[in-house]
Amino acid sequence: MIIRSLRTIQPANLIILFGVEFLLRIIPIIKNTPIPIETYKEPLSTLLFVALNVDGINHIVNVLLTGLIVVIQALFLNQIVSKYTLFFKSSYLPALMYIIIMNSLAVFMVLTPQLFCNFLLLAILDKIFSLYKTNKAISITFDLGMLFATCSLLYLPYIFLTPIIWLGLVYFRPFSWREWFLGFLGLIVPYFFLFVYFFWNSDMSGFYTLFQPLNRISGLNMYIENNDLYAIIPMLLAFIFSTNKLRANFFKNIIIVRKTYQLLFVLILLSILSFYIPGYAHPAHFAMLTIPMAIYMSYYFLIAKRVWIYEGLAYCILITMLVFQVV
Repeated sequence: MIIRSLRTIQPANLIILFGVEFLLRIIPIIKNTPIPIETYKEPLSTLLFVALNVDGINHIVNVLLTGLIVVIQALFLNQIVSKYTLFFKSSYLPALMYIIIMNSLAVFMVLTPQLFCNFLLLAILDKIFSLYKTNKAISITFDLGMLFATCSLLYLPYIFLTPIIWLGLVYFRPFSWREWFLGFLGLIVPYFFLFVYFFWNSDMSGFYTLFQPLNRISGLNMYIENNDLYAIIPMLLAFIFSTNKLRANFFKNIIIVRKTYQLLFVLILLSILSFYIPGYAHPAHFAMLTIPMAIYMSYYFLIAKRVWIYEGLAYCILITMLVFQVV
C-alpha cells in the first residue's frame, strides 16, 4: 500500500519515491519519442540551455536527468512541509504528490526553464515561511526579491508571483517599511545590471523587448494533448477532495498554518492569471502550479480514513497516467 507506507517517515520510503518516479518515466524512455518544447527568449534560460547543450542531449538522458531533478525537488518540498509543520504529522506524501504531478504532462518529462524555476520557488517558500521565526527579516526580503527576479529572467511569468513577498510580510511580520522596500530593491537589482549590460552594448531595444509580453493581456489559447488531459482527471479529482477537506478543517489549524494555506492559495491564483501573458500559454506553464498543488493534494491522502478510497484513488491516478502514456 503506497499511501499507507508514505504516511510515515521511514528511510525505506525513499525507494518507493524513486520507484514511482522511474515507473512513470519508463514508457517515455521505451517509446524514445522526442518531446517538443517551446523556446523562450529570457536571458538566463537562453544562457543556461546553451551551456547545458539541451538540444544536443539524448532524449533518454534528458528524461532520466529530469526525473532525478524532480525527485530532488520533491524531497526539498517534503523537507519544507515538515520543517514548518504544515501538516499535523510528517510524511512523504508531499514528495509523492509532487512526483505524480511532475509526471502528469509529457512536457514535464524533459528539461524546461520552469523546472529550474521550481528550485528557486522552493527556496522562496522556505524563506517566506521562515519570516515569522526571525527578529529581523531585512536580508530575507532582499533575498526574496533577488530570487523572484532570477526566476523571471529564466521564465518571465514568474514575475506575476512577486506579490507573495509582501503578502508574506503582511501575514508573518509586523509592518516595517525597510523590509517592504528591501524586497522591492532586491527585485530590481538584477534588472538594473541587465539594463547596464544592454546599455553598454548599445542594445536598449533588446532590453525593452524582454518586457513586451507584459504590455497586454491575451485570451487563453492553449492546446493540450487529449492523452495528457484525460490522464490528469483523477489527479484533479484528488485536488478537489483535498481542497474540500482543507476547507472543512481550516479553523482546526493554528493561525500560522492557516495563513500558510491562504498564501499558497494566492500563489495558485497568481499562477493561473499568468497564463494570460501573450506567448506563454503552453502546457509547460502548468509547472508553476505544481508546488502548491502538491501540498494541497497531500492533505487529503494524509487525513483520509477509508483505506480503500485513498489507496484506490492513488492507484487510479498512477494507472491512468501509465495507460495514456502508452496509447
